Amino acid sequence: MVASVQYLEVHQKSAWSCLSIYILTYHIAKHLVKIPYVSLPNLLAEEMLVPEFIQDRAQPELLGAAILEILSPTFDRTEAY
Repeated sequence: MVASVQYLEVHQKSAWSCLSIYILTYHIAKHLVKIPYVSLPNLLAEEMLVPEFIQDRAQPELLGAAILEILSPTFDRTEAY
């Protein structure tokens, strides 16, 4: 947990998680597995460190907006997510 958080803070890297799988598999897994997050950094930290674009949110428009926000010169990495 500490290593992931320090890596993101020290190197000021921006990251996000994207997952899109077959819809039936998604709904079965959603009911069988009860976890608050999908990405490893969020699971280890037990909080939202990187945004997760899961299933319906894993669309080019939403990912593109997130990328443009991160690339913006006014993007504040200390206040992100």
